[in-house]
Amino acid sequence: MPISLLSLPVRYFLEVARTGSVNQAAQRLHVAASAVSRQLGKLEDSLGVVLFERQARGMALTEAGTHLLAHANAHDAQATELVDQLQGLSAQGAVRVRVACTEGFAATFMPLVMSSFRQAHPQVQLQLQVAVPQEVSALV
Repeated sequence: MPISLLSLPVRYFLEVARTGSVNQAAQRLHVAASAVSRQLGKLEDSLGVVLFERQARGMALTEAGTHLLAHANAHDAQATELVDQLQGLSAQGAVRVRVACTEGFAATFMPLVMSSFRQAHPQVQLQLQVAVPQEVSALV
């Protein structure tokens, strides 16, 4: 089962952006359309912006939605690459993985990521290093 490092609202946002439809996104995600709408609403509320223009023929990204889409796609690609690399290490018998990130990222994002990864790969020991942005790039 593939692991996703993206939050639920961001995963739903990406699928609606890809399909242009809450209903189609819900079908692809195997959830109710109301769940997708609810998560989009929560995401918009938490960001304080409108991400989609609701139209009769579907959903169109706003300027804010376009910006989020670019960043979310990049993050999704990086997260997928990270999971692939970590799974490759696990398959080769490596048991320790060190991850470096900034303090804010460590406090908000990494607990969920590390928890999900540990559940999927209990044989891998994760070590988190927290540093300032300039040092993070040197650590990886």
